[in-house]
Amino acid sequence: MILSRYLHNFDSLVSALVKCISERNEGPAIYFAYELYFSGWENVVWDIVWEYYFLNIALSSPEYEFYLKSKEKDWKQSNNYWIIKEVILDLFIRKLNVLKENENYKALNKKSVKDLLEIYKDPKNNLFNKARMIKYNPRNMKKLDKEILILRIIQLKTQVKAKKIEFYIDVTKEEVIQYATRVEYDAQSWKILRDVVKYNTDDFIDSKVNNLPASEFMDNWLFYAKDCPLWKKRLLNYKYKIYNSKIDFEDEDEEEDFWNKYNLEPDEQPKEIQERLNCYNNN
Repeated sequence: MILSRYLHNFDSLVSALVKCISERNEGPAIYFAYELYFSGWENVVWDIVWEYYFLNIALSSPEYEFYLKSKEKDWKQSNNYWIIKEVILDLFIRKLNVLKENENYKALNKKSVKDLLEIYKDPKNNLFNKARMIKYNPRNMKKLDKEILILRIIQLKTQVKAKKIEFYIDVTKEEVIQYATRVEYDAQSWKILRDVVKYNTDDFIDSKVNNLPASEFMDNWLFYAKDCPLWKKRLLNYKYKIYNSKIDFEDEDEEEDFWNKYNLEPDEQPKEIQERLNCYNNN
């Protein structure tokens, strides 16, 4: 198990974000997206956005793919994190056309990838002269290869009328700055969780994952957060080792400094915060 920057379960975060995007549940979707993003899993968020687009939006809005690629490129160059909310809300305002509900998909899905590639590459179908089509798999999303290939074939064989007007969402930094990682120094980090933890991931997913026992969570949360990119980056500044599934600092002064900066103290949080993190002990 891996815990995020604010101690959510990583697997639950991913499932909750997918579910909230699919249900166009804006508040939780943006919250979970930024929890993943600022924990250091930016590419996970982009993968989820692209997967949802390919499987649910691309048939009705093929032209949006160019814009989505441009927004991802813009993000890579600028690191403007408000772009994440922009693209998620862009998906929400576009018409659903679920790929797996398409009759052509049901037929093509029975074919092998080799056969699908032959259909896609068949020069008699003039497939390469369609200006609106781009590279078959722009992000190397291996688990979606077959679905994307089928999507491309359906798009290329279907007359899609280009939209004259496309609407896009604009978001300012001020609208999302609340999601940026909060840091408190001078042993004040205990204040953070009670102010920032808004949702329990389990409230938004169908198949709940196993959570840590409350006592293990309270006493040993850093061990489970150590592989979160943000926490890993923080720990790199200190000398420590793993001993008996615990973080063991090698220098007492460094240990004191770390905890003064970063001790979130989940055991000192109000009941509702502990419940949102699935670490409340009813006993």
